[in-house]
Amino acid sequence: MNTLKFKISFSLFLVALIPLVFYILLNGFVVTKVFSKIESSSMESAIKKVQDIFAVSSEYVLQNVRDYAIWDETYERIQLKDITWFQENFSNWIPKNMNIDLIIVSNHNNEIVNSFGCTSKMYSDLLEAEFAKKLLQYDINNDPESYPHGFYVCNDEKELYIIAASPILQNNYIGTSQGIIIFGKKVTPNFLECIKQDYKYDIFFSLEGNIISASDIYEKAVSYYETYNKRFAKNQIQSIFKSDNNHDIIGIVPIQDISGEMAVNMFIVESREVFIYTLNIMILNAVLIFVVALLLIFFLSRKAHKLIVYPINKLLKSKDIQELEPVFLESANEIKELVMVFNKISKKLEKQKWENKSLKSLSITDHLTSLYNHSYCFEYLEKKVLTNCYPLTVIFCDIDHFKLINDMQGHITGDMVLAEVGKVIKNCIQNHDHITACRYGGEEFVIILEKYTKEQAYEIAEIIREQVSKSNILAKYSSLSSVTISIGIASCPSDASNASDLIEKADRAMYHAKRRGRNQSVIYTPALEEKDLAIDIAEQATLTTNAMHSLTAVIDAKDSYVERHSEMVATYSLELARKINLSEKDQTILKMGGLLHDCGKIGIPDDIIKKSTQLTKEEWDRIKVHPQIGTNIIKHIVTIPEIQVCIQYHHERWDGTGCPEGLSGKSIPLYARIIAIADAYHAMISDRPYRKALTQEEAFNELRKCKGTQFDPELVEPFIEAVKEYELRR
Repeated sequence: MNTLKFKISFSLFLVALIPLVFYILLNGFVVTKVFSKIESSSMESAIKKVQDIFAVSSEYVLQNVRDYAIWDETYERIQLKDITWFQENFSNWIPKNMNIDLIIVSNHNNEIVNSFGCTSKMYSDLLEAEFAKKLLQYDINNDPESYPHGFYVCNDEKELYIIAASPILQNNYIGTSQGIIIFGKKVTPNFLECIKQDYKYDIFFSLEGNIISASDIYEKAVSYYETYNKRFAKNQIQSIFKSDNNHDIIGIVPIQDISGEMAVNMFIVESREVFIYTLNIMILNAVLIFVVALLLIFFLSRKAHKLIVYPINKLLKSKDIQELEPVFLESANEIKELVMVFNKISKKLEKQKWENKSLKSLSITDHLTSLYNHSYCFEYLEKKVLTNCYPLTVIFCDIDHFKLINDMQGHITGDMVLAEVGKVIKNCIQNHDHITACRYGGEEFVIILEKYTKEQAYEIAEIIREQVSKSNILAKYSSLSSVTISIGIASCPSDASNASDLIEKADRAMYHAKRRGRNQSVIYTPALEEKDLAIDIAEQATLTTNAMHSLTAVIDAKDSYVERHSEMVATYSLELARKINLSEKDQTILKMGGLLHDCGKIGIPDDIIKKSTQLTKEEWDRIKVHPQIGTNIIKHIVTIPEIQVCIQYHHERWDGTGCPEGLSGKSIPLYARIIAIADAYHAMISDRPYRKALTQEEAFNELRKCKGTQFDPELVEPFIEAVKEYELRR
């Protein structure tokens, strides 16, 4: 009952915890999503403002360089190449008073007149740049606002400058360009520190792995640059990402140099303090809610214990008493009634469970042998086939001469024999795993072997067969010297693909064992069916010869105009069969089929068969059903399906317009195609009520004419040759 108390407490705990978890997850999702949008928008705004800051710095440098470039004194001194004047008025004065870090002055011959803060490689690169060449070719129509200005990267020194250039002209931008002036402002940690103080932005640049940043964020800048390199491709245009510790958000802007090429990445860092603070407040609220929920759970658990757990505890004190006795509780009557009803139901259910188990056992057990019955056998076998439990082998046993035992000793003795055979089978397989024995029906037993080959099953079958034949108890029950069994063995998937087919194949093997003399085990092979069919045909021929000849005589008497028609159709069919090298079995089938092919005419009125004028449509319809009538008659005399086929389909046509089913081509059985030609030929060379007989050659021509429409085109010429050879032998 402590478990019940725990379950109630735990359920209340979940009631409080699940909404709390949803609260944390939902709020976390909403806060994160909202702040992500706010931070992205804020960073985009910061990027634009920082770009404006550097644009203002660039305009400042441009304005200064233009002012000095159109100074009349500059125009005159450059022509004189007055290096001293430029030294005093440019190199010595401008850097100190105008915060310029780079100065290059060259004349129209590209000769350096003055330089400051740069190496020879720097001014060589700058003067060779395309923008410098264009400034030396200054045209009066050029707009001074479009003079080149922007970032310049000095790769050798790993330095970044904001530079501007202007042609040296007379005042008001007139005259011929006498050279160019380049001013530059170097991007240094101090410069970035000033921007941070004025605009509150942390900015740093990456220049081929070299970081330029304010000194107080240098280590942070290096870390963020490494994070950037891991997450983004070098040629990515612009992106925003969060720091590894989630405390900052960083925007990246690829910067073009003054020549228009991508030269450097600018990074802008913004703090996520507001987001982190909001998240911490949310977590703190969740913790407070959780604490309050726990206190509430504690109170409700104690209440539930008093109202539910305690009363049930009192009820359970009587669990050893046979019948529930009244127990006085200080709780609702419903709880007492619920417990009593539950106990009554529980007892009934337990009783029903036992009864159902007994009934199920009875429903799948053969009462006589205590083996599984036919229903369970088939259900179990199908289940094993569906689960691909291969190899799956079946031993099919049948007691020899069991009908004789029943007839001579009575059914009580017969039942005793069945029970004892079942006991012998059970004893023989009890030491083997995965073997199930069933009584299949009557005197038949089926043994199902999982994961056994046919050869392994044969060894077990022989043990069973020998034990049955040696049983003194069985010999005492029977009037025979000993009771024996015949056994057939088949396996899945080698012999069959489903349960029904597997049983059938094992049954055929058992049937073959009986034909071979009984009291033996036979493994199924496809060759067995050929042997059994040949035996069946021979037996059928022997048993039904007199009946067939009598039936044939009746058929021919029915149509007196065609003397010995059935016999001749059988003869011609045999001749064609020999011509195309059919087997002895096929020849026997064709002989019997030829003799019986028109047996259905027994059901057609004489006035239609012997009518000397043209038949009406209704009369033709009566004639057309004689193959089906013949099939219905002959199936009670001949059980071989191939012979029935000869009768049923001998009026089908090659082009599909025949009867009764409209079969076409090679879907018509070969036997029926042969008899159709023989039947038509003999009808043509015989006198009929409505016409005289055709000559042999005329009949042959008719056969050739109907090749591919009425007759199989591959059989007509062999038939004609076979008939000619037959006539020569007569």
